[in-house]
Amino acid sequence: MIWSAFILGILGSVHCVMMCGPLMIGVVSQHKPGYSALIHHLGRWLGYVFLAICFQLIVSPLRVFKLQQYVGIISGILLIVYGLESFIPFVNRFFIRITYFLSELMLKQTSSSISKLFLDY
Repeated sequence: MIWSAFILGILGSVHCVMMCGPLMIGVVSQHKPGYSALIHHLGRWLGYVFLAICFQLIVSPLRVFKLQQYVGIISGILLIVYGLESFIPFVNRFFIRITYFLSELMLKQTSSSISKLFLDY
């Protein structure tokens, strides 16, 4: 279990360095605020969209559960709304309420002191 987490962490950090590292070097070296950051985030976003489409084309024939489709749609909508959080004020309040509700629900399910440590209580 520990080795799996370690390998996953290494692979995740390699992904971040390889995908965002060169872009951030280009953005920082130009010293143009605003526009270059927008271009950076747009390129990063399009890269993730491309990877998601490729992954979806590979995995879609393997779908077995209808619930998996609903969970994917709901998480996609929540990710879009979460991205709009800085532009729309009521979205921030919505996420605070959802986070509080989910943390209370998780605390009711898990009463051990170890789980409370990981849930930031």
